[in-house]
Amino acid sequence: PSLPSSDAVKMHQELLAYSSSGKASSSFRKGNFDLLFNLSTQAAVHRLLKKLMSDECNIDNNCGRADRTTIRSYNNASFRWLRDFYVDRVGRFFDGDVHFGRADEFLEEWLKQPPFRISDGGAMSGMQATTDTTSAGRSSGDDLLSRVDPMRLAEEMVRIRSDIVMEWRKICRLVPEEDHGWIKLFILEKRAADASKGDSKGGISGTSGLDDDFTDENGLGGFQ
Repeated sequence: PSLPSSDAVKMHQELLAYSSSGKASSSFRKGNFDLLFNLSTQAAVHRLLKKLMSDECNIDNNCGRADRTTIRSYNNASFRWLRDFYVDRVGRFFDGDVHFGRADEFLEEWLKQPPFRISDGGAMSGMQATTDTTSAGRSSGDDLLSRVDPMRLAEEMVRIRSDIVMEWRKICRLVPEEDHGWIKLFILEKRAADASKGDSKGGISGTSGLDDDFTDENGLGGFQ
């Protein structure tokens, strides 16, 4: 076969020069960041739901003088609200191939939800829109446990998400950079082969060099 064109050679040199250490720019960085943002948001929701299944004071540790029964009632009501809110939207915001910024849109929709009063039986009822849900109106832990406040739950989710990101950073530092060298080699070989085919036909192939097995729907780029 004929040798790759000068443009193809230049592309291969740039690929080889790319470093995954974070010091070089990458065309994949925006997509990777958005995917990690979505995954960390979803993981934080899952962890918050697990916390709400316990009898402990898990939301910013501000439960005042509330007894265990009151805390359990609050956790149960908050769990039901968050579970229903998340399940109704998980397919639209997290599953499959979604566009950029879906995690932000999910949180924005979350913050627009009204608070709900918790009755003695644990049922939830709507509250007046004038209810103060700002930080300035949250001095009483006992009063906080009398309502499901979506904003308060969202703040806890964001705190959990920060913890998850720090955990992931520590894990990533343990992975040697050489572990994904085979991926770069695979892409390089595929692009070189496609460039050779394109030159033999009088031009450079426009394909990305990846087989159909590696599409967004069923390969490395997809999140199921």
